[in-house]
Amino acid sequence: MNTPHLTAASFAAIDASLMLVEIDFDGTIRSVNDCFLAHFESRREEVLGQPYRHFCSSIRADEVGVDGVLARLAAGEPVMRTFEHVGPQARTTWMALSMLPVKDALGHASHVLILARDVTEAKTQSVENQCKLDAISRSHGIIEFDLSGNILDANETFLKLTGYRLDEIRGQHHRLFVDSEEQRSPEYRQFWQRLGRGETASGEYLRFGRNGRRLWIQASYNPILSPDGQPAKVIKYCSDITESKLKGSRPR
Repeated sequence: MNTPHLTAASFAAIDASLMLVEIDFDGTIRSVNDCFLAHFESRREEVLGQPYRHFCSSIRADEVGVDGVLARLAAGEPVMRTFEHVGPQARTTWMALSMLPVKDALGHASHVLILARDVTEAKTQSVENQCKLDAISRSHGIIEFDLSGNILDANETFLKLTGYRLDEIRGQHHRLFVDSEEQRSPEYRQFWQRLGRGETASGEYLRFGRNGRRLWIQASYNPILSPDGQPAKVIKYCSDITESKLKGSRPR
């Protein structure tokens, strides 16, 4: 049975859109394509024979263990990693690398083909988003529920607010924080039914922490959708407004 191969046009398309580098198992560069040279603003004669780690941040190269990666490649194992590289004018650039061992006629790994693309913009956005999430987590209580209201997870801010440990509340129902009268009400059942349908809810709520301590919170309940667009779980963000409620003033 004949196995179909990529056409010359397909190879040309890959060569025109991705950075391609061939290296030996000691990391020495044996060939590069024009995309790589253009990205790093280098001439071919400046690159060939250089160690590939020359283009990697020295700190990041040590952290991710370039030597360990090369050992895995020499054993015939493909490796997919994102490395911090040093571009022109010492500019940081993040590269997503698909590192593929190339076999000789005897089936032995002879060298490595690297397919690389610049993911700096996506990496920068990811780091920025994580910083925003960390800031929200420090200033807000965050708790996650399944669609039935059972607790999946909670951050430290929420645990400090309610006085519980995570192992005490995980698997418990949201009603743990609600008084018995509200638990039995049709409105409470409808509240979770709406969240289960993907509707949001927000407002000021009276809740109860450990030992029945009364808490007023400003909260929003946000259904999180699965990749197919269906509600998968609910995340609540909340802040403590007990003091302002007791003073009879509304929070700003």
